[in-house]
Amino acid sequence: MPQPTQHDRAVRAFTLTELLVTIGIIVVLLGVLSTVIGVGARRAQIASTTFLMSSISEGIEAFRTDHGYVPPALGLRDSFANGQGRDVLVPPVVNSQTFKSYTTIAEYLLGYGNRLEDGYGGVGVPAANTPGSRELPALGFRAPTSDGCWGAIDNPWLTTLPQSARGYYRYRNPLRLSSNPAASGNTAVLEGRVFGPYLDLKDESSLAGLAGYNTDGSPILVMQDQGVANFDALPKVLVDYWGQPITFYRRPYLGTDLKSPNPQLNLGDVVALRPWQFGTTETATGIADAVGDASTSASLVGATFALFSAGPNRRFNATVRADTDLFNEDNLVETGR
Repeated sequence: MPQPTQHDRAVRAFTLTELLVTIGIIVVLLGVLSTVIGVGARRAQIASTTFLMSSISEGIEAFRTDHGYVPPALGLRDSFANGQGRDVLVPPVVNSQTFKSYTTIAEYLLGYGNRLEDGYGGVGVPAANTPGSRELPALGFRAPTSDGCWGAIDNPWLTTLPQSARGYYRYRNPLRLSSNPAASGNTAVLEGRVFGPYLDLKDESSLAGLAGYNTDGSPILVMQDQGVANFDALPKVLVDYWGQPITFYRRPYLGTDLKSPNPQLNLGDVVALRPWQFGTTETATGIADAVGDASTSASLVGATFALFSAGPNRRFNATVRADTDLFNEDNLVETGR
């Protein structure tokens, strides 16, 4: 059999240059593929959070249909030990920028709480031989009544106090004691229709516990799989795909009257909610941000509530709409009238 000549070997073998070119092409193709996969995954993550926010918005509208008002903004006015981030925020303690809540959604759409807080639920239910022991399901709540917070605003204990002193978590209706002469009958078991949940959570991966607040006011969140001993007792917060809170913004009301929006304030003044880019007919004017930009959107100005996610980068700038770090570029916002 004839042996391959040197010329034949040269024709069949790769040169070093060809090998490097081939490797380079493979690397480029892998990079393109990785980018495409990354873009697709990012879009899927955004779509997941957008769908959740849309479902929350529909739940709020269903709540308004049943009760006649949009839920109040719950936050921290008392110590965390007492208020647990569930006090009703009332002006002038807050303004449009800070008139927001991390706990309103879980409280009013799902009914995370217990019988002492909203008249229904499994956590903290009395012993089996007492009224109300049958109320074992954890989700759902009794009607928050006309004041929107289970009597915490229209509370007989507080009739001598100014409206600004009402709405504290510790004054919710089931917590009032019959030993107080002004609260006769308030220990009666709450009866009637159970409302909610207005939102269907497929699993609890979108649910975090509020363990407190950082010095900048941002929430300290913990997940159930972290093994937190008192997780069930913590106020609940809905989180987006990236584990950040979905924040509920509500148009400020006058004093503690949930049905009377403050004509001087609107959600168009909230910098973080403002669009990164505007449509030709969407621009309106609000308060100027830190660099003098007063542009906002007409939909925000007319909105009763808004939902906010910081988006994939998990960051936002609350003082400058079009910030140079691009933190606000991927913010997700859902508005509702």
